[in-house]
Amino acid sequence: MKIKVVIAEDETLTRMDLIEILEDNDYEVVGEASDGLEAIDIINEKKPDLVLLDVKMPLMTGLQVAKVLKENRFDGCVVMLTAYNIKDYINKATENSASGYLLKPIDEGIFLSHLKLIYSKFLELKNLKDEMCKTKKKLEERKILEKAKGILMAKHKWDEGKAYEFMRNLSMEKRITMGKLSEIIVTVGGVS
Repeated sequence: MKIKVVIAEDETLTRMDLIEILEDNDYEVVGEASDGLEAIDIINEKKPDLVLLDVKMPLMTGLQVAKVLKENRFDGCVVMLTAYNIKDYINKATENSASGYLLKPIDEGIFLSHLKLIYSKFLELKNLKDEMCKTKKKLEERKILEKAKGILMAKHKWDEGKAYEFMRNLSMEKRITMGKLSEIIVTVGGVS
C-alpha cells in the first residue's frame, strides 16, 4: 500500500518537483497546499500518513501548522522542509512533534533516502507507543478485575477462584466482556 502524502509548500516549482519525485517513487500525493491554513484543512480532510511542511509559508508557518497538528493529535508523520538550517527552527519543529527536518534545495536521492529513514523510524516509534498503550490498558483492566474479585470475595465469602469463576460465567451468559463486568461490579459494589 502506498504512503499517502500531503505537501504544504508555497513555492509552486518546488511543490511540483516534490509531487513528481514522490509519485515516481510509489508515494501517493493526496493533497497539496500553498499556505498553512490550506494545509490544515487538507490534512484534516485527507488524513495522510505523511505531511511535508515548508517552514516558511504565508498565513501560518509550517511550525505553526505542526503545533496545530500536535494539539489535534494528528497521528501521521510530520517532516519539515526548509532552506534554512537554523537551530531555533529545529528546536521548534522538535517541540511540535516533527519526526524530521529536510533541507532544500531537494536532491532527489538524498531526499528519498532520508524521507524513507524518517518515516520508518516514525513507524517504529508509533508501534512502540501503540504497544505501550495496549499494555497500559490491559494493566488497568487487570486492576479493575482484581478489585471486582475482591468485592465479590468479601460480599459472598468466596475464595478468589470462586469469584473469578462466577465472573467468567456471568460474562459469558450476559455476553459482556470481563472488563465491562468488572467495571459494573466496582461501580455498584457487587452483584447478587
